[in-house]
Amino acid sequence: MTLSVSLKVPDGLVLASESLQTLEGTITGKGELGVKCPKCQEEFKISDMPLPPIRIPSGSSPTANKIYVITKREPSLGVAAYGAAFLQGQTVESHMRSFEEQKVVGKETVQEISQKLLDYFQAILTKEVDVTKLPDGAVPIGFQVVGFDHNETEGKINLVETGKTPKVAPQNQEKGRFGCTVGGDGRVVQKLWKEDPNIAIARPSYGFMTLQDAVDYAIFLIRTTIGYQTFATMIPTCGGEIDVMTLTYNKGIEWVQKKKIHGEYLNGEESER
Repeated sequence: MTLSVSLKVPDGLVLASESLQTLEGTITGKGELGVKCPKCQEEFKISDMPLPPIRIPSGSSPTANKIYVITKREPSLGVAAYGAAFLQGQTVESHMRSFEEQKVVGKETVQEISQKLLDYFQAILTKEVDVTKLPDGAVPIGFQVVGFDHNETEGKINLVETGKTPKVAPQNQEKGRFGCTVGGDGRVVQKLWKEDPNIAIARPSYGFMTLQDAVDYAIFLIRTTIGYQTFATMIPTCGGEIDVMTLTYNKGIEWVQKKKIHGEYLNGEESER
């Protein structure tokens, strides 16, 4: 599922995501069910009764890349993906590279890139499933598109959601309005944000956050979700390392932390013994 977090603060934008990729399988079976006749009260059993499907993890990796940089567009954009990890036998990362090569011209606005991204992945999704039969509100795959339009000093964040009712939803777009947006499994974050009259907890003041504060807060939300899921009776949707980037109108994209592909030894050399 994933959890991605983006923030818009006075000094710029932050985009962060964890790295867990989970594949799920389904177990089906049959059992014996005891029932009672409502009229005669006679009890009898039904054999070979289909049981509800049980979802189980069939594989996982804590090293998935979920944040992508669209460099063909000037200035470069950051995109975080959540939801399905594979579509038509290819990773989302592979599809993102094809999207950039085929659809991005270079002069698009953040809004135009977001719409192109929606059209591209909605078309792929409709080849995979019948979107009309998806539950209302289900987002098989979604994106956070984060960046600046040419010659503008205030950043933009868009949520891109595929599904039965695909849409591009601008976040905190009004000038001088700041905030935090989550994509994917935001249940733990929503618990933190939920207003409770009996336990008054102040929300962050995004308009007073520095860029460092925004980085720390994004990591906090993701790390808290990962920590919660460690002890919950559920299939984890978040885990692995946390990738974080900042975006500013004068410096563009800068990686704060990003996992790297490595060999057996993290520093590339065998440690001394």
